[in-house]
Amino acid sequence: MKTRLLAGFLIGIAALLLSTGCGSTPQITEYPQLIDLPLRHLGDIGAVPIILVGTVRGSSNVGRKRLSRWTGQAPVQLVHLDVDVETVLPSYAHGGVSQGDNAIYFCWYPVVSYSGPPRLGMEGEGGSWRAGDRLMFFLQRENGYLRTVCDQWKHCTVNVFSGAHADYQPRSNDVTHAMIDILLTRGRGATDQQMIKAIDAFNMYSMNTDYAIEALEKLAKSETPAVSKAARQQLDQELSMNCTQPPGCGGNPWDVPCVAYRKTHPVKPATDDQNKVLGGILRAIPPSN
Repeated sequence: MKTRLLAGFLIGIAALLLSTGCGSTPQITEYPQLIDLPLRHLGDIGAVPIILVGTVRGSSNVGRKRLSRWTGQAPVQLVHLDVDVETVLPSYAHGGVSQGDNAIYFCWYPVVSYSGPPRLGMEGEGGSWRAGDRLMFFLQRENGYLRTVCDQWKHCTVNVFSGAHADYQPRSNDVTHAMIDILLTRGRGATDQQMIKAIDAFNMYSMNTDYAIEALEKLAKSETPAVSKAARQQLDQELSMNCTQPPGCGGNPWDVPCVAYRKTHPVKPATDDQNKVLGGILRAIPPSN
């Protein structure tokens, strides 16, 4: 009798756990490999529901590998990324995301060896992230969970080298302005070397070009000599290029949408007015030593 009661009790507990989803695997849909982040010129960055900045703590695999729904052959692994959220940008669905620990999910294809475009994930597991790296994540919710807007490739994340901006308050509702503020403003703990890296890594064609030039101009005028010099060189490079590369591509030769864009949108030289503006900015900035 006691055995039957105990068995019934255990079955009841198991049913309760299953009904509440305790210990269940998040239902995350695998995305096609070449789905692209909707950058400003190939759509609209405002179409990304949630954009946040956080530091990576680590990752773990969730459940078993399964065959890709797209190829039917390659094994796909769901990954749980542990992130300390620092800053939530003013994207249209940012409500409900706060500072602190948050789980982010993505799918990737486990490989023994790999050569190709940068991938999502930690170093040693096919990606390049290390614990403590600060990233800007482009996300959406799926069944209540945060997940990247792309799988496999890391073009739906951006490295943030400019330090922590936990107290950042956006000056407008334009999310591209907030992104530029984060990427090109010295935050807490950022060294000169990190700021120079932030400037060198910055791709203004993915965002609001005019606002990006203003941000670089501000750095060139107000920062330390080394950082000011890097900002001036970036502005000078923009002027000397005398052309605009296809927006949103980032020079990724594997990016099929980028190749298609180049075929239909030939590169156009900068206008005389644009060159005059850039030239005026450079002349107005005192030379750095």
